[in-house]
Amino acid sequence: MDDSENEKKKTWKVTVEKMRERLKNHIDENTFEGIREDKLYHGLKLSTSVTMLGKYIEICYCSESQEYLVLEPLQAVYRYSMQGRPILPSYTLSSTMGFTKMIWCDVARSLACYSTHDDLLWILTGTFVLYQIVRNEFRIENLAYEPLTNDLIVIGETKVTRYNLDHKEQTLNSWKTMCYVDSELGPLWKITCSSLIPQNTSLLRMAASYMTTLYVCPLESGKDKEDGAPAAFLERRSNATDATITGLLFHVTCHWIITGDQAGNVTGWNLKLECMMYCEAAHRGQVREIAAHPSICGFVTYADDDVFQVWSCNFRDKMETFTSFGEIRGIALNESAAAIATLGSKLNCFSMHQLYIFYAPLTHFATILHSTTHPMLPKRIVACSYDNIIRILSSPAGKQINVQILPKTLDVISTAYSYTTERLYTIILKTGEILVSSSKTYPMTFRYVWIDSGPAISCIVAYEHYEEIRDFDLKPQKPRVIHDICTIIIVGRVDGSLVVIDNTGKHDSTYRAHNGPVIQLWSSVSSRHIISVGSDRCVKIWHVFPDISQPLAVASSVYYTIPITNVVSMGNIVCMVSSTVRLKTHQLLMYDLTERIRLEHHSLKDHTKLIMAISSLDSLQICATSSMDNSIRIWDNQNNLLKILEINTKAYTITFSSLRGDIVFGAARHLYKIPYENYLSPKFRARIIINEIPEDPEEEELEENIEYVIYDNEVNRALALHPVSSTPLGSLDVRKGDVPRLDLMIQEHMCDQFRHRDEDIILIAQGLIKRNKLILNKAQMNRAVWDKYISDLLETSQTSSKDVTPHNIWGFMKKQSNVKKYHSKPGIFRMLYGYSMERFSEYPDRIPDNVEHSDIPLFGFLPNSIVYTNVQEKVVKPTKSVEIVQKKIKYEYPPEFLASLMKDKESNETIVPLTLSQLVEFGENLTSMTVI
Repeated sequence: MDDSENEKKKTWKVTVEKMRERLKNHIDENTFEGIREDKLYHGLKLSTSVTMLGKYIEICYCSESQEYLVLEPLQAVYRYSMQGRPILPSYTLSSTMGFTKMIWCDVARSLACYSTHDDLLWILTGTFVLYQIVRNEFRIENLAYEPLTNDLIVIGETKVTRYNLDHKEQTLNSWKTMCYVDSELGPLWKITCSSLIPQNTSLLRMAASYMTTLYVCPLESGKDKEDGAPAAFLERRSNATDATITGLLFHVTCHWIITGDQAGNVTGWNLKLECMMYCEAAHRGQVREIAAHPSICGFVTYADDDVFQVWSCNFRDKMETFTSFGEIRGIALNESAAAIATLGSKLNCFSMHQLYIFYAPLTHFATILHSTTHPMLPKRIVACSYDNIIRILSSPAGKQINVQILPKTLDVISTAYSYTTERLYTIILKTGEILVSSSKTYPMTFRYVWIDSGPAISCIVAYEHYEEIRDFDLKPQKPRVIHDICTIIIVGRVDGSLVVIDNTGKHDSTYRAHNGPVIQLWSSVSSRHIISVGSDRCVKIWHVFPDISQPLAVASSVYYTIPITNVVSMGNIVCMVSSTVRLKTHQLLMYDLTERIRLEHHSLKDHTKLIMAISSLDSLQICATSSMDNSIRIWDNQNNLLKILEINTKAYTITFSSLRGDIVFGAARHLYKIPYENYLSPKFRARIIINEIPEDPEEEELEENIEYVIYDNEVNRALALHPVSSTPLGSLDVRKGDVPRLDLMIQEHMCDQFRHRDEDIILIAQGLIKRNKLILNKAQMNRAVWDKYISDLLETSQTSSKDVTPHNIWGFMKKQSNVKKYHSKPGIFRMLYGYSMERFSEYPDRIPDNVEHSDIPLFGFLPNSIVYTNVQEKVVKPTKSVEIVQKKIKYEYPPEFLASLMKDKESNETIVPLTLSQLVEFGENLTSMTVI
């Protein structure tokens, strides 16, 4: 009985150990197929770089074959895959194909090629089979393609015409030719830079420039217009730039005209030619080329200073800068996979790493951003913009639930929102009053105005008191049962005091907290604490007793010699930020209220510039800080740095928008969201699954109250209630939606190549096509031919055929082919059970028999988890032969024999020598005589 119980106990321990090992391997960042980097990056990232040896002048992306086409004029067009690998064969050009520019026409599934300042136009297939050569009526300066009408737009110096590609196999004739003249600039006027404004914007137009003048030109003639007469410009702006415009692009997403000039300035204009963005001296030389960004609402520029820059229309500033690529001769976009390639001395392929996505539009940049903390109700985001409009957003998709409209003359310095009472509390700087608004109507209506006669109020916080029914082990029940009791409003004054206000605006109690203004207040419902920060460099933690008349009591005080600018909490861990403009170090400090100790980290992990905001999440015990160094850093409750998120912009405000860890931050005029899947490690994602942390449901919109018209004469009501982004689709998420992933497209492209190869092999076997080999078959090549081929390929000197390479691969394989192999027991055990066999060192008899007698074949592919070693043959050492040494017997002569010898010696007679046989015979006779 005892043996069976011990056996069950051992089996149970082994099972538990196995489950722990599997769980550890599942959430370990070093082995799980998740995020392993300490730094995560948002933006274009160089994936491959291939050296280009030749005079290549143009690059184009073909969406039909999903490959980049690189042009070497009058020679060939070389093919490269999306990962930058060359594809054979290349396309050889005939002597009549003297073009220098290429564009791909997607709907027509053909290439349009031309040379600037020439009048010839080549229409080709995707494999560079010629359809026809068209001689245009004027010299070509630029070429554009309109997919809606399948028209090819040909732009000259003063004229624009078009060709329809529906019947590209037939002779193409131009139609709808337009002529333009600017009489104010004289006969030397011409179109120097141009970009097509597509028809999906409303009308088919063209943005053009000459010197410093910018134009919007029509491409459709009016009914009353005479043929051949110059068309009137739709918009014209003289002296738009300080220097001559050298680059121009119409951005389809934001409907901006982007210009670059000789002085390196980059400017953005709307279609009315009003300046929307201006960056002086963005480059140190003339802007050469401007192209759209393949993913976000932005663009890329290249100039004479050999600097490749990435711009964001939302941020109205540059995001990334690349300086190590040298001269760039061409840029190709792969919008379907959010990739881009540049051609120069190297072919550089970039892919877009999307860390954050567009969340919600605002009418101005956010000054206050925080979220609700009710344990049962879904999270809501409260965002106050610079124009004093406060919005309440739904957590999942950023949908606006409600809004409070205030004029710009009232300055909002602090807000608090109560989910229990559905009220918003707003502090106005000039009057010192507290506005109480109800969020039950849309837009929010003012219910009360609490007038305070005391010192000015600097901050406010709402503490929501509730009771929860728990089990005997003090854990919440499933489902949770929570009863809301009341909401306590606590305000901080500039004289350092704290005031508790009830729901009617009555001051219940006042506390002397700090020797100076109260900078910030923070409430934690889970730990039932209120944290106050003062200008006296003191942080006080107050325990809340909401059921008594004096609800606040000091639980702890922490004093610092450095200023504390912001504070949050994670359970019993207080997170404090010490960061000002004058300080050289920008730190995150943590204090454990239970252990009464400070949690520190190395100074190298701190931010390098001013910390703007901090937010915490109790469900995962993490916090996030944003800084002017264009990064967001994630910390755990032990003050360990978990992740660095390089966002390439400044996040002035930040908050956690869900219990699972979604982050919302304010940058420029809008809000952006970092999904938790993009940055959380597998360890925390497993914690979400284990703890069953739910997703927030989408909330329904409220019906608009048309009768509420307060401040309508001062605020644009339609823009406040229904905000739209100034740059639609400001940030696309390439992981979700209809946009395919780059890696999947690469795999599909490789499979297509193998499929074409298999088809060619079948056609060759059937005799329908001939073989086309660049080199001889390796099986028929001798050593001399092979060395010559390698020498020509590597451009090295020819080596003698007598030279022997130090790496004799074939000899090594031949030698190893006769070596016997067997599977090692630890390798098979790890493959079968997922952990090491060394854990059974105390119980070797528990190892299964299938490790001893494995059915895994010894040939073919062996996975890395199986370790096999060579059989070591036993060397039998030869045994030493032991020679039997016979013991020598000393023969003793008989006395009679010795006496006769002595007698003969004395007589001096000749001695006759005896032989050995005689001695033996004499000895035998002697022995017989003795026996007798």
